[in-house]
Amino acid sequence: MKKIVFNITIISLILFFVQSCSIDENVTTTAATVSKSSTDYIGTYLSACGENKQQEKVVITDSGTEDVATANFHKISHSDSGCSTVLKTIQYNHTARAMGDTTDDDGNSVSKVYLVTDNVTATLNNTYTSSANDDSWCGFSNWEEDTAKDITGKDCTNSLSESFSPALTTKYDIWYLNGTSFQKSAESTGGYPTTLDGTYTKQ
Repeated sequence: MKKIVFNITIISLILFFVQSCSIDENVTTTAATVSKSSTDYIGTYLSACGENKQQEKVVITDSGTEDVATANFHKISHSDSGCSTVLKTIQYNHTARAMGDTTDDDGNSVSKVYLVTDNVTATLNNTYTSSANDDSWCGFSNWEEDTAKDITGKDCTNSLSESFSPALTTKYDIWYLNGTSFQKSAESTGGYPTTLDGTYTKQ
């Protein structure tokens, strides 16, 4: 009799622990936050032509590494208000990884994106190339028309009105995709922003 009671007790304990493990596993699974990968944003996105004759383009491609994307941000200056004739393009190239979800100031669920600078390039049309060589823009006097020049880490304040980050500079961004509308923040070096800035349409 004692042996039967002992066996029943052992079986009951085993069933209790098996059930407990099963419950814990379910709780862990359902409670986990599944963040959108940076590769879920793959595409080309274009802003409207601004009053300052500038337009921005975001190109996000698969880097070939799981959950890591290549994010290229283009600032394009034009000679006309219709943004049809390009004068110069500054291209900021990054490696991007989505680091989880957060909420922006408007309550949108957005992705926190960690960026690492690969390089920065500038491409000038014939209108600017001659001036760039005469005045040694960014310290170079060998600019070529419609040919990208690496200006990573260069101080181009006097020519392109900006100094550029060196390679491997880390930046923080937030991304939001709603149908064909893509938004991002102005990148920060001091932590993830909370306000979406630019708005782009998927091409």
